[in-house]
Amino acid sequence: MYQDDGFGLGLLLIIGAVALISGIAASNIALGKGRDANQWFLLGVFFGPFAVLAAAVTSRETSANIPSSNNLRRPCPYCAEEIRSEAVKCRFCGSDVIPVSAPEADVSAPEAEVSQRKETVHLSNEEIRREKISLTLFIILVFVSLIAIAAAKLVT
Repeated sequence: MYQDDGFGLGLLLIIGAVALISGIAASNIALGKGRDANQWFLLGVFFGPFAVLAAAVTSRETSANIPSSNNLRRPCPYCAEEIRSEAVKCRFCGSDVIPVSAPEADVSAPEAEVSQRKETVHLSNEEIRREKISLTLFIILVFVSLIAIAAAKLVT
């Protein structure tokens, strides 16, 4: 008759703990980089340490700071309402306006938009602390898991 030595259950618990902590670590790192935490949590649960490493090496989400040609706007010279830079007629006052190309649009863009585009993305101290804690917990978990597996093999 088969006798369970508890090794299978212990291994299952270790794998579950690694998956859960990997998910938490990956989501915290991703959240600090402006990415979707829920998606990275699931990646961490299913792919474990690989997802944590992927979250750590991915770049910070900066698509909002990169203007596309469709997002460039300028004030109408007649009514001062914000219109698209390539507009030939103001949609508010109906005046004919001269379209502005992309390089000139940077000069005539509203001050808030210009400062937003020139703003350098920095991690706050809280985000840096969260990433360090997540990575530290992950490394501790990996070492404890390896020690537990080694101890379980020595006992059997």
